[in-house]
Amino acid sequence: MSWGVYPEYCPTENLNTDNFRDMLRTCCEITLRKGLVSDDKDLIVVTAGFPFGTPGAANIIRVIPAAGPSYWDETL
Repeated sequence: MSWGVYPEYCPTENLNTDNFRDMLRTCCEITLRKGLVSDDKDLIVVTAGFPFGTPGAANIIRVIPAAGPSYWDETL
């Protein structure tokens, strides 16, 4: 069940961990930097734990376009 999975740890030192959209934007930046997406329409599956920084709390999953926040629905 892990084919095509590229885990990445997002350090929180320079992030506003109270802003979920900021965390998703960071995910888009990481996938672009690593060459994992090549088109704005590519989809990224993000799993996270909330509140952020809580070990073992993987309770969020989002499928988002790689285009970033300007392309996202306001409900994210």
